[in-house]
Amino acid sequence: MTRHALVATLALVVAAGQANGQPKPAKAPRAKKAEASGKIKITVVEVAGGRAYIEPGATAGLRTGDTAEVGRKKYSIVAVSPSNAVLELGKLPLETGATGWVVIDPNRAPAKVEPIEAPAPLTSFRSAWSPAQRPAASQRPKPIPLGPITRPESSHVLASLSGYGVVPTGGGEPAWGHGEARAVLHYEPLVELPLSLDVDLSAGAFTGGDFDERAGVASRPLARVRTLQAAYGNDGAFLAALGRLRYASSTLGSVDGLKLHAPLIGGLGVGAFGGFVADPFSGAPSSRVARFGAELAWEAAEAAWRPRAVIGGHASRFEERLDERRLNVLFDLNPDFGRIGTHAEVSFFDRDNEWNAEPTELSAAGADLGFRAGPVDLGGRVAMQRPERSRYLASVLPPEWLCFPRATGAAPEPCFGDEAVYVAGGDAGLTWSNTRLSSGVSLSRTANTDLEQLAGYGNLRLSDIIGRLRVDTGVSGSRGTLLQSAALLVSPGLAFLGGAGDASLRYRPALIRYRASTQVELEHALGGALWLAAGDQLELSLDADWVTGGDLEALLVQSALVWRAGF
Repeated sequence: MTRHALVATLALVVAAGQANGQPKPAKAPRAKKAEASGKIKITVVEVAGGRAYIEPGATAGLRTGDTAEVGRKKYSIVAVSPSNAVLELGKLPLETGATGWVVIDPNRAPAKVEPIEAPAPLTSFRSAWSPAQRPAASQRPKPIPLGPITRPESSHVLASLSGYGVVPTGGGEPAWGHGEARAVLHYEPLVELPLSLDVDLSAGAFTGGDFDERAGVASRPLARVRTLQAAYGNDGAFLAALGRLRYASSTLGSVDGLKLHAPLIGGLGVGAFGGFVADPFSGAPSSRVARFGAELAWEAAEAAWRPRAVIGGHASRFEERLDERRLNVLFDLNPDFGRIGTHAEVSFFDRDNEWNAEPTELSAAGADLGFRAGPVDLGGRVAMQRPERSRYLASVLPPEWLCFPRATGAAPEPCFGDEAVYVAGGDAGLTWSNTRLSSGVSLSRTANTDLEQLAGYGNLRLSDIIGRLRVDTGVSGSRGTLLQSAALLVSPGLAFLGGAGDASLRYRPALIRYRASTQVELEHALGGALWLAAGDQLELSLDADWVTGGDLEALLVQSALVWRAGF
């Protein structure tokens, strides 16, 4: 409302209040000379809310109920104040500045002012409403004991039984299998302190065949502990973890020891670790190798592309000497439409090292890219990796695991010094309606050798054909140092029980030829899979294939039963 309308409204309120305060009818205001002629000129000073505010008002003789005429249109006066009056516009609009006339009868009776009735006394409302029901009268809150309080749903446990087996069907070879029971626990006992316990342990064994007599029996222990750590804090703040750590840092795996992490400023954090490396075969604790290092990490989680950068280094001691020395760098971008990631590792060696490696060597590098735009998704990656080499690994692994030696003469020859494996690949997908089309290609090659592998695939999935029925079809092919293959896949599947069950069949014929042979073999694989879930806690999966043709004829079976729960 503008200034003129506000002034007019206030004036009307004041005038009404003065009138209501009089016990008797008020005398008619004294009219100006213009009233004697029966005609008063008016001017529209404001238009708002379907009403027009005019000048003059009651002082000039205007009253409620009078009729104003502006441009041959007639309007009723619905309210007056000493200096203003109000016209009800209805469907006849007016503009500010318009002028008109009000014709009045100077002999009309004085306006009557009816007094306002006295309001009802407050005592008349007594007991009109019943008393309000107090919420505490019907609530029964659960008592909370004093002392430590458990943290609900922050702890969880997972238990699984899994196994696989091979049953030869074309000869006298014995069947064999492997079974494993595994338990994973994350437990946070207190709500006041960020304490946690993580346990990941398993027990498994081979059966059938002659595994007890085969080489490498030490690498098949009955029990294995992957994680056994107690921690205070979390990754987003201060963290101290002690025990068998699943990851010592962003770029390094398990150690038996201690790691620390502390935030600095602006998304920057620093961490350090130190401990021993477990026996590589049995997983038992060992003090032969001590590994230690530190890293500096930065992340801008609130930024649009969510960048993350990590720079870290670690070293080890073996037989009272410095052994491994490595520097790692990571940089990632994670925008809403995909991901861009890069990494690099630099290793440092003694000048007289037995692998003929440069004192400073780029031992790993790579980049990966993921992109999504509506129905299209693309991905690509390139990487280079050299063998991991150290005096400790040389003490437990054959020399050919660390490098490629030159032609052997009377005395051992040094390694070539460049055994890098180069990998490149890409994939693309297109999704529309109930159809998914995807394809990909990968290439790998090892320097200073003829080892190479080229593979590609294409796949088409049609979903919800009839109900939840689907069909997968695809082709794949590979060409490598050892063999060449081309295969076709047809796999119908069906989801049932409202998505809690899924079953599929598959048939895969393949042409296979070893590079050392001129004969092409036709291999057939017929199989199926079943998956069942009981709520969010229990899952069962079964998978089997019967493969025949070429140099293989066997039944391959694998299964898993998984139970998970939070508490």
